[in-house]
Amino acid sequence: MSSEYFLLFLLSLFVIGAIAIHIISRKKERPDKINAWKKFFVYFFIIHAIFLCVIFVPVLFKAICVLVAIGGGIEIVRLQVKSPTPLKWIDFSLYLSIYTLLAMLFVFFSFQSVELLILTLFAVCMFDAFSQLSGQLFGKRKIAPVISPNKTLGGLIGGTIMAILMGIIANYHSGFGLPLVIILILAVIVASFAGDLLASYVKRQYGVKDYSSLLPGHGGILDRFDSLIVAGAVIFLINFIWL
Repeated sequence: MSSEYFLLFLLSLFVIGAIAIHIISRKKERPDKINAWKKFFVYFFIIHAIFLCVIFVPVLFKAICVLVAIGGGIEIVRLQVKSPTPLKWIDFSLYLSIYTLLAMLFVFFSFQSVELLILTLFAVCMFDAFSQLSGQLFGKRKIAPVISPNKTLGGLIGGTIMAILMGIIANYHSGFGLPLVIILILAVIVASFAGDLLASYVKRQYGVKDYSSLLPGHGGILDRFDSLIVAGAVIFLINFIWL
């Protein structure tokens, strides 16, 4: 799919998402509606800005990845320093070391081919967005209620199906071939889900809802980019070892 058609395809998916949010929000209170739309438009801006950078200004995307990696580390340190109940230093050092490794691999990921970057970013975007939408529409059985109360089986299944389906359509002419596209998307899904749970687990250790309030409706850098950081790290390793 050419760059122009891909961006148009992405925009059309956001239109579908906006319709779904409207349906979901009809019976919600006004503050909840405002927060849902605020979250939607911030997400819309972030995703389109990232894809525009990947396609037209790759060096800027690399810079964004570096800033995200550094910003996420700062948020973890900030939690430890400002928390009224900081973790034991051995636990904090472990979490920060794991994050640092993943963040470094994520930065290396930003130097991959445009085709691989688009496949990964798009799969993360679709899985994240449709997991939330299908979770709100059909999610009943919680997967990890203590760590991440909003994660449901319906959301996981819906997000997985849509990420694979939309990923295949978006990457039909990518040159990877259908089997490899599906394998890579599945790897992204597993990594995204694991990254989200890991980030949520660390937050629960500190007893906070968000890493910060930097992004309206989303929280901090790690609240928004946790899945992408882990997915990017995993895809970089797959490309380095196997592809």
